[in-house]
Amino acid sequence: YLARAVFNILTRTGAPNGTGFFVDRDGHALTCHHVLKDPEKQPVCDANNHFTIRYLDTKCTNIAEWLPQFSNREKDVAVVKVMVDQGGFPEFNTLPLATDYRPGLKACLRGFDRPETYPLGSFYYADVSSIEQETAVNIYEEASVPLDESDGFRTPSRKLIKLTNGTFVYGLSGAPLTRLDTGSVFAVQTAWDQKKHWGLSIPIKTFMHVWRAFSPCWPNLAFRVI
Repeated sequence: YLARAVFNILTRTGAPNGTGFFVDRDGHALTCHHVLKDPEKQPVCDANNHFTIRYLDTKCTNIAEWLPQFSNREKDVAVVKVMVDQGGFPEFNTLPLATDYRPGLKACLRGFDRPETYPLGSFYYADVSSIEQETAVNIYEEASVPLDESDGFRTPSRKLIKLTNGTFVYGLSGAPLTRLDTGSVFAVQTAWDQKKHWGLSIPIKTFMHVWRAFSPCWPNLAFRVI
C-alpha cells in the first residue's frame, strides 16, 4: 500500500532529490520545502513552479505543481499537487494523517534514498525515541544538527520528532513516517543527525498549522485526519 502512496521528486536534470506522498484523491501531496527549494542542489521547479515526479517505476513520470501558498520555508513544509488526471496516471493510494504519537511507537519510512531501490523505493523501520525521560515526546532541538544537514532549519526553537533504531539517509526527505498499528502518517522525515544517528521528522501538526495560516478554505481541503 505504501509503495503506491509515495513518489520520487526529480531535479530538472532528472536526478532523484527526495520523496513525496499522496494525501487526497485530487493529487495533493506533502513533502519538505528544502526538497523543492534547496539552493545548494540542482533546481527542481521551473518558472511556473512545475516539476517532475517518478512513480512506481523509472518509466512512469508525470508533472506536479508546487503550491507555495501552502508552504513554509522555516518550518520546512511544502504542499504539491500531482497532475493525476493527465497522461494516464496509474492508480495511487492516499495516506491518512494523524497528530498522535508517543515514545517507543513502532513506525516505518518508505522513500527513495538510492537509485537501485526502484521501482518500490526503500522501506525502513524506526522507533520514536524514548531515551530521555525529561522529554516525554522526545523533542529534538535542531541547533546541534551539523550545518550541512540543516540548510532548511532556521528557527532553533522549532520542535522535531527524534527517531532511533532506523536508517536515515539522503533522499528520504519528505518520506511519510507511518504508524505500524494504524497506517496513519504522524510526521514527515526531514533530516538526520549523523553524530548521534537520530532521524529528525516534522510532526503532521506543523503541516496543519501552515495550512490553517495560509488556506482560507481550511478545513475544506479533503485531507483525511484520523
